[in-house]
Amino acid sequence: MNSIRFLSFLSLLLICGCPLNSKVPLSNPDPDEFDESLLGLWEYVQKEKDDEAMLVTVSQFNKSEYLIVARQIKKAYDKNEPEELLIRMFLTSIGEARFWNFQDLEKDLRKREYSFAQYSIEDGKTLHVTMVRNRLFKDHKAATPEALNAAFKKSIGHKDFLQDKSLIFRRLEEQ
Repeated sequence: MNSIRFLSFLSLLLICGCPLNSKVPLSNPDPDEFDESLLGLWEYVQKEKDDEAMLVTVSQFNKSEYLIVARQIKKAYDKNEPEELLIRMFLTSIGEARFWNFQDLEKDLRKREYSFAQYSIEDGKTLHVTMVRNRLFKDHKAATPEALNAAFKKSIGHKDFLQDKSLIFRRLEEQ
């Protein structure tokens, strides 16, 4: 999968600042972190153009991980193989903050890196996803999840930790 489609899904990444990428996650996947409220069908609601509209399905992959399938809406209803983005994701809590650790599954396994986003769900219907910026981590090359987790703990609350704008998704009723 090319990076253009990935950026279509996370369209605010370049506008709000470069996201943090890492060879290691914040933690190992843990079944105790699994949040069933993420499961279901979501629609990206901040679209400015039709080609930014996305349908996102979050499914349980195993006891601690999710499979996220994102499709552009105008192509999702097209019977001719819609473009899909496949993402592996699991959660890590640091204090009150909850983070996605996610990877693009279409990249070669040896080249995959983790990206990170803080998330929250309002009223069970609105999902806010805010990417973690790389600004505070440019000189920090964590070799272990514990080291990266410690760096996050020190950075949470700093004005340059998260991007300025969240991606907002609305839960859709499955049909």
